[in-house]
Amino acid sequence: MRADSRPVRVAVVAVVAAAALVPVWASPVLVTTDGPSHVYNALVADAVLSERAPYARYLEFDRDWTRPDRTAQFLLMGLGRVVGFETAERVVFTLAVVATLAGFLALLVRSHGGQGGAPLVALAPAAGWLAQTWFVWMGFYDFALSLALYAALLLVLEREPTPRNRLLAQAVFAGLYLTHFLTFAVGAGLALAVPAWRALSRRGRWQDVAVAAPALVLLLLELGSGGTGTGALRPADAWLGGRGLVIGDFVVSVHALDAVAGVLIMAAVWFALARRLRAAQREGLACVSGAEVFGLLLLILSVVGPEQVGEGGFVAIRLRCLGVITLLPAVTEALGTLRPRALAASAGVLFVTLAVHGALIVRDARIVNRNLAQLESLFTTARVPEGAWLRTRFMVYRRGLYSIGGYYHIADRLALRHRYIVLDNYEALYHIFSVGWRTRPDWVAFRQSIEGLTVRLVPGDVRWPDVLYVLHESDHSLQPADPRIEIDPTLTAGQFALTPVRRRS
Repeated sequence: MRADSRPVRVAVVAVVAAAALVPVWASPVLVTTDGPSHVYNALVADAVLSERAPYARYLEFDRDWTRPDRTAQFLLMGLGRVVGFETAERVVFTLAVVATLAGFLALLVRSHGGQGGAPLVALAPAAGWLAQTWFVWMGFYDFALSLALYAALLLVLEREPTPRNRLLAQAVFAGLYLTHFLTFAVGAGLALAVPAWRALSRRGRWQDVAVAAPALVLLLLELGSGGTGTGALRPADAWLGGRGLVIGDFVVSVHALDAVAGVLIMAAVWFALARRLRAAQREGLACVSGAEVFGLLLLILSVVGPEQVGEGGFVAIRLRCLGVITLLPAVTEALGTLRPRALAASAGVLFVTLAVHGALIVRDARIVNRNLAQLESLFTTARVPEGAWLRTRFMVYRRGLYSIGGYYHIADRLALRHRYIVLDNYEALYHIFSVGWRTRPDWVAFRQSIEGLTVRLVPGDVRWPDVLYVLHESDHSLQPADPRIEIDPTLTAGQFALTPVRRRS
């Protein structure tokens, strides 16, 4: 049986999909950075809409259903009611991985004349890595969901600009807008660049750029109204950006070993770009596609462009990821010129690192799950009631995990299970997504001291009832630095401590 036969290709894709999905369901708890916050706020949003205590009294829900970056939350809310919110997170995670993997594989097959072949077998593990990006393990579910739609847009724009395909493009734009605004904006640029480049090289008509018009109008309206995508710009770190173009930082999430896969992926990208440059020198720019030019511009912009736009962060690494996706067809074509043994060796390395990546995820999940059990015991001993107010003040958030801050929102996981009210809920504090405080709550400010942390009260319009429970490290004790508060005895469990803070009458 040939290595690039259909049964082999199907088997390779099935094994890669399994390697990408096993850690999602084999982990005792899904360890992501922002994931627990998103799931907790999906519970809060559902409770507020249903006017359930204790959340409806203090928090509100933004009912603007047409704003971008809301898809993951609505999926979590809908699924959470049916299967439970923690299971809903795994389902959303799985949906993001499967849809992204399917979209990338479709791109690879399409770019190889619809036949697959050796390049598809070699790139299937790379597609698995691109479906297991840093973003999905960070809990950036909306952006992760948008990647499959971006791949779909690439497929549509490769086709002839028929009325049916133009309509398909608008449907993809609607999905991109509802999932992630940055991907929507980049997609609008792609839809403008591809037909414009064809027209410049006399392979298409200028009228075809109209496919991007509705998206560009919506983009300008959103930016002009001060909505998503607006605000002050913070420039990207050029050194970090340059390093990212070498190590493929958008797939480095669990261990330094992930960089092996990132380097191989970026080496393939630069090999493909070098081949296209040589072809352009021989045959002229007409042999280069608009998508290839646009992909290269995204990689450049990821180094010299912004890192943050208003509240939207991590712009540079997102652009690098989208640039690589845009160049996947060129990479597939370039790898078709390599020897089968070289392709097989690189595919083997990518698959082995993907499998190790999954094993490390499960290992980290077991660590976090043991700590969650410690916290459950700690809160039970402290007799923390359902509906209590909780504040987290950790000095260290990763605790040995390589890149994903598995402890950053660990308290949100407890709050989800026991209906606590999280005071330091960043989504509610900054009205990110759809949950926000009705009015400003009491706040506590911490300052590091020789003995641990001093605590001060910052009065708000909403008082926490009776007591605020502060979760912190056991080696950082709390001391009052404000006569308006008093601190009860601290309970400890391993590296964690729980201290009740009361506001004096």
